[in-house]
Amino acid sequence: MNTSVSVSRPIAVRVLIGDDHRIVREGLRQVLGDPANGAPEIVVAAEAVTGPEVLAQVAALGGRAGLDLVLLDIALPGRDGLDVLQALRADWP
Repeated sequence: MNTSVSVSRPIAVRVLIGDDHRIVREGLRQVLGDPANGAPEIVVAAEAVTGPEVLAQVAALGGRAGLDLVLLDIALPGRDGLDVLQALRADWP
């Protein structure tokens, strides 16, 4: 009788953090990367400081294929977070 149990690793959730405040990005990175949170592994795949940089990073990572979640500050320089969200939804529905 085979009593071994197959344990699979949770799929990593790939996140981009878009915020112009370094301390916020660092804090989110620490909280999201803490294995004690009990969630699947979360990997901060990229960070961006401006709205255009968010869009460029998402495109460079392959859009929806390369990211699972984008955390956006609403008051991003260059292009606000709501405008960036609209562009993301248009480009990667």
